[in-house]
Amino acid sequence: MDIPAGFAQVNLRYTGTNLPTGGEVTFGVENVGGDQASGIALAVEAAYASANLDSLFTSDGTLSTIRVKLGPNATGAFYELATSAPGTDGADPNPPQVALLCKKSTNTGGRRGVGRMYWPNVAANKVDDAGLFDGAYLSSAQSVMNAFITDLGSSDIPMVLLHGESGFGVPHTVIGLTVQARCASQRRRNRR
Repeated sequence: MDIPAGFAQVNLRYTGTNLPTGGEVTFGVENVGGDQASGIALAVEAAYASANLDSLFTSDGTLSTIRVKLGPNATGAFYELATSAPGTDGADPNPPQVALLCKKSTNTGGRRGVGRMYWPNVAANKVDDAGLFDGAYLSSAQSVMNAFITDLGSSDIPMVLLHGESGFGVPHTVIGLTVQARCASQRRRNRR
């Protein structure tokens, strides 16, 4: 990812019995307040807790590290915050590659104006045989994601869509996270 000055990349790293090779969710933020990487990590941790993101995931996985890399790529500082935020759903998990997919939306059209997030460790009883999420879970997940993106913005680190390479201009502000009705998969989470 290209991380311009004034922006940062956040990596939420998950570990646990359901994630033998780990799990990771990545997104960008704008560093409106000019915070250090450690301050951004603490703000992300607080937003995660405030939005109750842990309620969406099983207790077989834990958010164990928040890594923040400031831009620019070549010289920006980074910080890793050790944390422990296990999921609170006691149900059995899906296989490691099954994920909750959220679409990142911006005010920019085309492929450069959208992104995705794959959240690991979803409970098996929340997904039916066709791969669709239970309606109550889907509604709850959307409320949690709405709260998360709002909390990030309130902490002066609004979520942005970082571009894969330089030259695409300033990262686009994410105006919404839309939880997809069908689960998604990431093969990398189940490699041998």
